[in-house]
Amino acid sequence: VVHEEFGIMEGLMTTVHATT
Repeated sequence: VVHEEFGIMEGLMTTVHATT
């Protein structure tokens, strides 16, 4: 569960970087 949550966070961070 923690690993999955980490993956989501990483994906969110990537999205933010791409949007920025």
